[in-house]
Amino acid sequence: MVVLRCLVLSLVAVCAMGEAVETLSRANFDARVKSDIILVKFYAPWCGHCKAMAPAYEEAAQKLSQRSPPIPLAKVDATVEPDITQAQGVRGYPTLKIFRKGIASDYAGPRDAEGIVKHMTEQAGTTKAQIATGDLSVDTKEAPSLMAVLCRDQTCSDANFPMIDYDENDNKCLCAAHPCWDDDGKHHSCNSEEAPHLKFSYTQEGQLECGCSKDPHYSSKYIAKVKCPGEHCEDSDLFVDYDPEHKKCVCKTHPCHSLDGTKHSCNDPKFPILAYREENKEGTVKRICECKAGIGNKKVEEL
Repeated sequence: MVVLRCLVLSLVAVCAMGEAVETLSRANFDARVKSDIILVKFYAPWCGHCKAMAPAYEEAAQKLSQRSPPIPLAKVDATVEPDITQAQGVRGYPTLKIFRKGIASDYAGPRDAEGIVKHMTEQAGTTKAQIATGDLSVDTKEAPSLMAVLCRDQTCSDANFPMIDYDENDNKCLCAAHPCWDDDGKHHSCNSEEAPHLKFSYTQEGQLECGCSKDPHYSSKYIAKVKCPGEHCEDSDLFVDYDPEHKKCVCKTHPCHSLDGTKHSCNDPKFPILAYREENKEGTVKRICECKAGIGNKKVEEL
């Protein structure tokens, strides 16, 4: 009786605030899913699980609509819009999909109101649109690197410009040379068997520092020079990344150390750099770990 009363009060509160979940149809579906990010629920009116989830979904929509910028939640009635539903490969209800700029990925988060809010806030933390505002939320230990998200669908395989970089002013990614190959005219290299890998960092004053390491160097010039100059991780298994939500630098685990439950590694000395990237593949985000060549080698091998 108490549970029923709470449910009734929750529904009354939702009705009083007005429905926050958008209804999508053929007339507006394509335009809305091209948003920076939007969560879409595919449902059927006869579906019991859909009915049970509806109050939580609406509550989450209300809360996320108050966020700045808001994260929209929408729904598609599969019995009214079968063409949309089939095109998205929906086979059961309710099915939730996250769309970013028209690209769909499966929603893998909780289905209670608080869980949806938390998960979507974290997912919104991986969009370019909010980087400038700092209004992001990411798991500082497990989230993919910021560069992988900023430069999705881009990779660098030219041996002369092997590093992916990001131009904050033009909001675009580009391939760059290793900064230590031209340090005010000086070309650094590492020829020691004990420390064969060229590494770099930047001081707080923006001064480039070059050195050699026994471990392949996993880093980003944009993060090291623009966002986190002077920052280092004491644990060699972690790397420096930037958390836009809190506007601070954090130490993260390499995404490929636990991708899909597998710890990837690169054992071929010709391809020692373990790198992570993402690409849009048939409407979903494909996560890729690959071994990249060391200095002087041009090939890239995908795991």
